[in-house]
Amino acid sequence: RIVSLDFPITQHESMRSENTMRANGILVMGGGSGSGNMQTYVEQLVKDFPTKKIVAVCGRNQRLFTMLARNTAANLEVLGYMEHMEPVYEQVDIVVTKAGPTTIVEAVMYKKPLIITGWVGMQEKGNVDFVINSHVGYSCQNPHDVASYIIHIYAHYDLFVLEKPIFTNGTEKIVDYILTYSPTSWKAFYNNPNCSLSSFLS
Repeated sequence: RIVSLDFPITQHESMRSENTMRANGILVMGGGSGSGNMQTYVEQLVKDFPTKKIVAVCGRNQRLFTMLARNTAANLEVLGYMEHMEPVYEQVDIVVTKAGPTTIVEAVMYKKPLIITGWVGMQEKGNVDFVINSHVGYSCQNPHDVASYIIHIYAHYDLFVLEKPIFTNGTEKIVDYILTYSPTSWKAFYNNPNCSLSSFLS
């Protein structure tokens, strides 16, 4: 049985930035593992947009971080794994990323248009269509073409920033569903603040 519930969002209300000023920055990332052809995209953007800040979040990909850190371009900032992305999103206008669901949700909530560079596994492929059909970004799988998409988004920026949110916080819905369809013992466990997981399983 497949049940469709909303995405669990942390502090979703505070994510809706009211700042309408452009940050003149572009974020490039590939999820927590820094996957995808990030290095090529970063190097292309650094060259194509010398007056814009390019922020590369490499996640846990230490090899990628080391390679990008060797780039001496003045407009490039290279970061590793980030526990909290809020300060990073505030520095950029557009997010260039693979089709990871968490990044897509965060970017939309922060009102940052997306350029999807690819996907990992079939579970992410449908996210590309979602971004395009929701009019929050484009798909670009060629690093040499990404500049034209970015220029177009900047020229029509407001068209990619949704006034009404398309995501709501699904945390409570998910918990309620689990409790509703869990055995009685699990319900008792979740409702008892003094009960630990280790004691429940022992």
